[in-house]
Amino acid sequence: MTNCLELWDESGRLAYLPAASSVRVREVLNGEYFLSFRYTRMRGDEERYNLLELGNEIRFPSGIEEGQRFTIRKAEEQNSPKVYMQVEAHHVFFNLGRLHHDDFIDFAAAQTPAALLTQLFTGTPFSFIVSGSFLPQDIFEWGENNKLALLHELREVFSAELSFNNYTVTFTNRKGGESGQLIRYRKNEKSIRRTVHDNDRITRLFGYGKDGLTIEGLAGRTEKYIDSSYYEPARPFEGKMTWPEIDNKAQLLTAMQQYLAATELPRESYEVETLKIQGVGVGDNVTVINEKLGYNLSARVYEHERYPFDNRQRPHFVLGNFRDRYISDYLLQYRRKQREYQAIVDRRTAELEQQQGELAQAQEDFEEYVDTSFADGLISEAEQKAIAEHKLSLAKEKADVDAEYAKIYNSLYLVNTTLKAALQTAKTNYDASYTALIASIDAAISDSGITPAERADVNAKFADLSTKLAILRQAFEDSWGSITQTGLDAIAGKGIHSGGIIRLENRTHNVIKTLLTTAYTGGSSTINVASTADFPASGKAYINDSLSPGTLGLIWEFNYTGKTATSFTGVTGVSFNYLSSGSVFLWTRPVADVVVSAVEVVMPDGSYKLIPETRFNTQTLGAGAGDIDGLEFRYLYINSSGVVQYASAGTAGGEITYPPNPPAGGVRLGFMVVGYGREDPDGTIRVLKEVDANGYPVFKERIYHDIRYRDERSVRADGSDVAFGGTPYGAQSLAVSCGPKTYQTYYVPVGKGRRSLNLSLTLDDGSGYDNYNYGAQLTVGRKAANNADGKGRSLWATYTDADNVRGHVSGQRNTSPYGVHVLSPRVWGRSYTMLYDADLMPDPTDGSAIALKLTFYNYHNSTTESFNLKLNWHAL
Repeated sequence: MTNCLELWDESGRLAYLPAASSVRVREVLNGEYFLSFRYTRMRGDEERYNLLELGNEIRFPSGIEEGQRFTIRKAEEQNSPKVYMQVEAHHVFFNLGRLHHDDFIDFAAAQTPAALLTQLFTGTPFSFIVSGSFLPQDIFEWGENNKLALLHELREVFSAELSFNNYTVTFTNRKGGESGQLIRYRKNEKSIRRTVHDNDRITRLFGYGKDGLTIEGLAGRTEKYIDSSYYEPARPFEGKMTWPEIDNKAQLLTAMQQYLAATELPRESYEVETLKIQGVGVGDNVTVINEKLGYNLSARVYEHERYPFDNRQRPHFVLGNFRDRYISDYLLQYRRKQREYQAIVDRRTAELEQQQGELAQAQEDFEEYVDTSFADGLISEAEQKAIAEHKLSLAKEKADVDAEYAKIYNSLYLVNTTLKAALQTAKTNYDASYTALIASIDAAISDSGITPAERADVNAKFADLSTKLAILRQAFEDSWGSITQTGLDAIAGKGIHSGGIIRLENRTHNVIKTLLTTAYTGGSSTINVASTADFPASGKAYINDSLSPGTLGLIWEFNYTGKTATSFTGVTGVSFNYLSSGSVFLWTRPVADVVVSAVEVVMPDGSYKLIPETRFNTQTLGAGAGDIDGLEFRYLYINSSGVVQYASAGTAGGEITYPPNPPAGGVRLGFMVVGYGREDPDGTIRVLKEVDANGYPVFKERIYHDIRYRDERSVRADGSDVAFGGTPYGAQSLAVSCGPKTYQTYYVPVGKGRRSLNLSLTLDDGSGYDNYNYGAQLTVGRKAANNADGKGRSLWATYTDADNVRGHVSGQRNTSPYGVHVLSPRVWGRSYTMLYDADLMPDPTDGSAIALKLTFYNYHNSTTESFNLKLNWHAL
């Protein structure tokens, strides 16, 4: 085949390169992709030779190598025996690695590939296509690196593969497919080399489920392991796998069998040289048959090296015969974490019961000894010492229970005030009874003699203490049950664990509009326009200009009975004057497909659902001409049956701030504000509309997701950290109230050993929705003990305030009129009360735990401000 490589620079094609030889393309799945060739310097061809400069492009024609382009990255001149240039050119998409992505995501929940790739490629010549379905993923510490490296980080996070086509990358579940091609010995195979490794091989699998569950005892099994048919006692490959969410022996056995089937064979790869095969690329499957070596397998192409212009050179393939692990091979992450939390709760419940049981036993032992020693009416010195030891033992067990009481009573999740009051009363009564018992015993033994009255009093005090202990244990049980359920709801997370992202596709808007050619005087029967061609012969239309002279800025509807080519005649219903820059139009609205991505959700009844992508085709957006604020709601939720629902609602001119809550048992996804109003509904009448220079409404859609259902709230802490004064993940409302010239500090427990915290702040107006228009994201670090490293605490924030001012801040700042502060009052729509400081520090009520300290300051001389904030945090 004739060599027809082309050489280009920014200005266009520079030359063809017919003298290029040994043209080789090497492509690796998700890896390198480059072109190399040799170009010999010949007399009369010096100009082309000298144009082989770094940065210039080598292009294949469209019919070869799919017209791919490569950028020269290496040019090495040699003299052996002739002078030639050895050129290496990398695929043009790899130029993405020369660009730096300056933004940084510390933590963002439930991100989609499309959203992140849009951020990555904005402002570059590169584009992307997302092919296939991907569950949204939480993103940690992504950014501030070259863009190609960040692309590969996303590939790993989403378990994706990349397919390059010049300046476009396809982000896909799998590159390639079944090629239908056969590589066979003595047909098109020229050589084959097999490489085998058994680093990950398992032929005897030990399996464990929840709380150490094994398959022993299932159908007569006496071992906790299963063997592969390839198991050899002389050469065992033993391994262990745990499924902490499985609590059924039969299910555990099934999971073990599936895992063993994927790991029982060695991993193999094959390097194959063949005659040229059409239609096979990296990622494709081919069939390899070699009767001589006994191979008959379906293998995937992981590397492909070929020579596009030289049929004498044999293509080189690297193939693998092991199956990639798919998402179905892995149990769902969030559901597992929820069950892990339940395991922690169960273990902690057993610990509490044990502590209370030990207190009861110490109490019974003490009572038994006192009853025996008091029987003869005398107390010896030895009996006094034994009684003292029993008192110490009882005091020790009581101290353990006292500590647990403090944790439970102060728990963030003991929200049932009736149970909390009952626990406090039970503990107070038990403490009083305990004190009375010890006082009675001490009085009785003080003179070494026991009177009948003293013995009766001690017995009565023991009986009362036993009664009070029984009441306290019940109060403990009731309170802990409430805490664990509340904690499970708030932490392990009912609501959306991933996905459920709302987007619009295929948006269209059929605009029928014409411009006025003269000003219109209210009451006139004729309206002069540029053209009436697209309008009906008679009917209704709308007139407006950029000043929107109609009442409350409404767009005026009129009737007309006829038309000419450039006017509407028989006009009635218009009483306002309109500028010559105005327009006449029909009221058409945008239409789009409303799409909700696949969503993983735990419903309020505790049921787990994985809902596929849901699409509502050709939905009418926009608002009616008579809407006072020019806006309407479209809201989406998952009903109690696990089906995504789409509904509409009005805004009452802006007085209704949010759409309705979903029916009982449902979960909100989010909502859209659609129409041409200038301002989102905020509880007051809004009349400002957004129109263009000719008065035509500017329709838009703003999408808001309910972020409170999108926080990862599963617990990763030890048992003592669960629901006791703070967890690694949490959400709550904070009622802030600051008087004039007053500092107000609040402490939010976030758990033990925490060194940093990601925090979102939004306004919580009590409607059940957060205010999505403004708020802030903060990262708060904890300084070293006594500030030993001299670095203080780190604090960084981004914000959007009620005036649509956006920015970021590092630490405190000093700006007028607020003075020293972190976030201004406008971040929560207030005038005077700012966030003065934020820090992590020992909890004032529990020095062993860490609390987030938030200090607000109101700089006004006489005004008090009060408001509620919604806090969502993730502590590390």
